[in-house]
Amino acid sequence: MKIIDIINEDSDLYGGNRGGRNSPGSLHKDQATVIKSMDIYPELPGHYYDMYRFGVHMAGSPDSHHHMDKASANANHLTTLAYTGAEQDIINRSKKAMGLKSKRIASDKSTEPNNTNKVSPVAKPKKNKYGI
Repeated sequence: MKIIDIINEDSDLYGGNRGGRNSPGSLHKDQATVIKSMDIYPELPGHYYDMYRFGVHMAGSPDSHHHMDKASANANHLTTLAYTGAEQDIINRSKKAMGLKSKRIASDKSTEPNNTNKVSPVAKPKKNKYGI
């Protein structure tokens, strides 16, 4: 017996994916009777970013006071970040070679927010009477 004979997601035995990726099958009656409260979300087929956002929102439960947009600023778009000029040059060359356009959504400089503590909480070393 081959492993494919044991594990076959497209098998009709347990309601696998009979019609290809876009046509989910149904659960076998033995599975449907023992699994409690199983839901699928047909409006998110293969949209992994949306699935991720849904999971992050669930992680905030039971707190209902947290607001979360369905999509973030970069949503499901390829995102690049350059920390140095050399990295930006690499990104620019690749964009040009592949004919891609980008949209800048953050500033070109990184600065600390005003509410950031910029003073170290560690006390400065004090010398003793021997100068050590």
